[in-house]
Amino acid sequence: MKSLLVLLAAAAASLYAASADSIPEAVHQLDLLAARQPPALAVQTRLLAAEALHANHPDLERDLEEESVRDLRNGKDWIVRAPAVPGLLRGLGTQRRGEAVALFADITGAFPFDRPAPDDAWWLLQCVAEVSAVAPPEAAAAIERLLPAIANPEWGEGSAAITARFRTGPEILETNNSRDSLLLAAALYLRALSPAAYERRRALFGPWDARIHGLTAAGALKAAQPVSMRYKGGAFRPAEAARQIQQQLPQMRGDLDRQARAQLAMRLAAGIRDLPADQQKLSLARALRNLSTEGDLGEQALQQVADTAALAMRQVPPAEDDYLELAKLIRYEHVAAPPGDDPSLAASFALLRLRELIEQGADFALTGIDGKTYSLHALRGHIVLLNFWATWCPPCRKEMPDLEKLYRQYRDAGLTVLAVSDEPRATVAPFIEKQGYTFPVLLDPDGKAHAAYSVEGIPKSFVIGRSGRLAAQAIDMRTEEQFRRLLREAGLAAGQRE
Repeated sequence: MKSLLVLLAAAAASLYAASADSIPEAVHQLDLLAARQPPALAVQTRLLAAEALHANHPDLERDLEEESVRDLRNGKDWIVRAPAVPGLLRGLGTQRRGEAVALFADITGAFPFDRPAPDDAWWLLQCVAEVSAVAPPEAAAAIERLLPAIANPEWGEGSAAITARFRTGPEILETNNSRDSLLLAAALYLRALSPAAYERRRALFGPWDARIHGLTAAGALKAAQPVSMRYKGGAFRPAEAARQIQQQLPQMRGDLDRQARAQLAMRLAAGIRDLPADQQKLSLARALRNLSTEGDLGEQALQQVADTAALAMRQVPPAEDDYLELAKLIRYEHVAAPPGDDPSLAASFALLRLRELIEQGADFALTGIDGKTYSLHALRGHIVLLNFWATWCPPCRKEMPDLEKLYRQYRDAGLTVLAVSDEPRATVAPFIEKQGYTFPVLLDPDGKAHAAYSVEGIPKSFVIGRSGRLAAQAIDMRTEEQFRRLLREAGLAAGQRE
């Protein structure tokens, strides 16, 4: 008999489940639900949907993009730091230059150049990066307007420091505060976009001028995107309780059995719920949520993690992806949804439903490291466990022995395991050979298969039934028993053997 928690989870999730059975209907439902969200989140939802539609439904994609552009151009009071804007500029720039330039003009018209916060300034530079190919004069002018504020020696003090590492040719330039990070990135963009403007402002870039001045425009533009960036320190010092939680979080990936890991998760969740309502609370709840889906935490512990994440999101303005990640937790980990009508959570469920409908028709032709070509169409009649992974990903590596075991056990019963990586063959092949895995490993160098399945994080797995239809999916690392449950949903009988 299913536990009460599972039954409650199913009942609560059904309140949010989108009922659309076709892609146009799913888009329509998503659009209606997005309209109930705060404007910036509505644009984000529509553009994530447009991204999923890109390969096979260009007309629907364009409709959502055009609606997003209209909303943004009418939203000058909230356009700054709207998370979807840089990606939208990129898409417009490749096909509709005039719209990209007009939207960028609205951005610079609304941007607080005299008093930008570090996050605002970094966001503007991402917009500059996306519009630089189609409007270099406008992009360079925006940087020149930004420079007086960020060049101030006291700019950025009192906020979390943005630190970064930039690769300028064979060498790395490192910055350890917001002012230097933003100033160096701005200098590199200006060198690429307008050498004359760089010369006018050259005195501001003294510590790095010799290195930057020797770069080509293409080299400077490439270097302006840091190889790494993070927030460090700042004026906020976490309370002792928050600091202890932060120190214990890595233990979730430690050598713990399921019971000990579940107990740790519940202790951490309880501690987070007791914290003051601030960004630190939301950050810790988010970290625990992400770690808790790696493997089988158990129903009770996972429900407490989800409840903690929902509480933090009610108390502190969430990031743009928090609603989507909570929706995934509810839909694919089968926890109960929070009570009440939350438009952003409902819109996230509609987005997941749209992606599922798109994934039902997804196919690919990828080359394996064995030199053979694999496609889902050619595997009709088989049950396919499609796993997205990478050699650098610890949870991916942890679940691969279970994939190998299941493949060996059930391949004669019709199970095919396809492990897809977007890394180079020179990285993947030696790893697989060393580990001795025998299931097919496919290469996706241009990321098309990743995009077709909306792979935002790895590992991620999909189970496709013998008819070619998607039967189940997992958003994170699975244990052997969890994989077996997914395969049973696709009709693989537990008693079948090699």
